[in-house]
Amino acid sequence: MWLLPLLERSRNEVESDARQVLGPDDPDLAQALQAVVQRGLTAWSDYWISRSLGWMVAEEVELFAGLLRKIALGQGSQATRHAAKRLLKENGLWPAN
Repeated sequence: MWLLPLLERSRNEVESDARQVLGPDDPDLAQALQAVVQRGLTAWSDYWISRSLGWMVAEEVELFAGLLRKIALGQGSQATRHAAKRLLKENGLWPAN
């Protein structure tokens, strides 16, 4: 839960700050950032879900495709549902009608 406020900052800023303090023996930054995205996508609040959608990079869309489909078809706000669907469509992961 303490990871969620990171979503209020730009991903580039968070990455840059982390790279400045990480050493060669530290965990992979990509995995840590994916943990932040996953936590946001599974949050109880539409706010955190929408922030997480905005944080995602293309490589993560396929990784989280199942969660994105659930969000796109779920009961969140219309804007959040459309954002999830748009990410899936842009990456060829939403069936064409």
